[in-house]
Amino acid sequence: MSAIALAKRLRQRGHAVWIISTPDVEEMVRAEEIEFRPVLAGLFPSGSFAAELRSIAALSWFAKLREGRRLTRVYRSILNRMLASRDNEIDQAFDRIDPDLVLSYSDVPTLVVAPLVALRRGLRCAYVTPLFYSYRGPASPPMRVGLVPRPGFWSGWAVRWAWTQFLTKRNAFRQIDIVLGLDVNLPQLVRQLAPPKTGAGHPVHWDCFLAPKLSLPEFFLAPRELEFDFEPRAESHWLGWCFDADRAEPDVPSDPIDRSRPLVYCAMGTQFLSFVPAPRRRAFLQAVIDAFAARPHLQLALATGGALEQQDVLEVNAPGAIVRERLPQLQMLNHAKLMITHCGLHSLMECAARGVPMIAFPLGFDQFGNAARVVYHGLGLRGDFRRATAESIGRLIDEVLADEAMSQRCEAMATNARNHAPYESELAALEALAATS
Repeated sequence: MSAIALAKRLRQRGHAVWIISTPDVEEMVRAEEIEFRPVLAGLFPSGSFAAELRSIAALSWFAKLREGRRLTRVYRSILNRMLASRDNEIDQAFDRIDPDLVLSYSDVPTLVVAPLVALRRGLRCAYVTPLFYSYRGPASPPMRVGLVPRPGFWSGWAVRWAWTQFLTKRNAFRQIDIVLGLDVNLPQLVRQLAPPKTGAGHPVHWDCFLAPKLSLPEFFLAPRELEFDFEPRAESHWLGWCFDADRAEPDVPSDPIDRSRPLVYCAMGTQFLSFVPAPRRRAFLQAVIDAFAARPHLQLALATGGALEQQDVLEVNAPGAIVRERLPQLQMLNHAKLMITHCGLHSLMECAARGVPMIAFPLGFDQFGNAARVVYHGLGLRGDFRRATAESIGRLIDEVLADEAMSQRCEAMATNARNHAPYESELAALEALAATS
C-alpha cells in the first residue's frame, strides 16, 4: 500500500511511474491507474500468497518444513535463471520500461536481487523501505526485539547487546536453514550477482534488520517524527506519512455507530493469519469482545480480517458491537477514540495521523519495533498477546482512555502529520536521483 501512495505522489509531480510485482497486487495498482508490469505469474498466480498463508497456517510442523523446502526450490530456480542470462522476466521488464531510476522494495532480505540486477544493467537504483530505520547503533534497536531506547549508558549497552544476540541468532539460524534447504545462500548469491564495481562502490551491509543490503540511498516510507532519536547513516531519507488516504475501502457497515459512546476500533492485520494459530486467533478476538461486554459505555468495532475458520463462532455479547470480516479502517479511525492493533506500520501511521491512541499487541517481524515507537512517543500502550485476557485488555483500555496527557500527545502528532511540507526536500532528493545526467 505504501508503494501505491508513493507512486501516486510521484505521478502528481509529473513522473511516469511503473510498479513491477507479482500479480497479487495488480488489481489494486491498476485501480489507481498506475502502470503495472506483472512478473513471475507462472509461479505465483493471483491469490496464491493469501492461499499459501492459509494453507501453511493449517499444516503440521513436518508439513511446514516440507512446504518451506518446496518454496525455496522454486525461488532458487528463479535466481538461477537470473544468473544464467538476461533472458528472465525481471530483465525483460526493465527492457520494456527503460527506467531512469529503479526503486527497490527492501522489506524482505532476498529482495537484494532486484537492485543487483538493476546495477548489473548500469541502472541507477535506490531502496524504498516500508519499515522504520533499523541499522546497528546504540539508539536503534533491532526491530524484532521491541526495546525502547532511553538516554544513558545502560540503555545504550542494552541495545548493543540486543544487536549482538539478534545478529548471532540470525546468522546461526540462516546457516541451519541453508543446510535444511529452507533458505537460499544469500552471501553466495550476492557474490554471484554483484557487478564488478559493487564491492567498492556499493558495499554490502549485514549489521541491519533486513540484511543483506547494498550501500544505496534509502528512502523510508515513514515519518521521521515517529522514529527514535538517533544519528542515521549517510543517504538515509524519510518520505513522511506514506499511506494512501484516498484508497478504496469496504462499505460502511449498516450497524449504526453510537455517537453517544466512545468507539474503539480493533483490527489485527493480514499477518494475524501467518503468525497465530486458528484457536489462539479466536480466543484473542473473543477476549476483546468480552472486555467490552464488561464496559457497556463503550462501543466496539471489530474487523476479524478472515482470521476465523468456518467452524469458529464468536459470542458477540458486547452491547452494540460491530463485528465484520472487513471494515473501512480510515472511516472507523475518523470516529474512534482508541485502536487495538497488531501495530503494523500502516495502522500505526493512520492512527498517529488522526490522533488516535493505540493499544499494540505485536505479533512478529517489525511489529515489536513499531510498538516500541508507540511507547517511546507516548502514543499508546503495549500488551502481551500471549497472555492477553478480557481482564488485561480491559485494564489497558481503561488506562488509555483515562490518560489526558496521552490524548494531547496524540493530537500534537496528528497536527504534525497535517503538515507535509518538511518532506518536500526528501522527495526532491529522490527525484534528483532520476534526473538525466
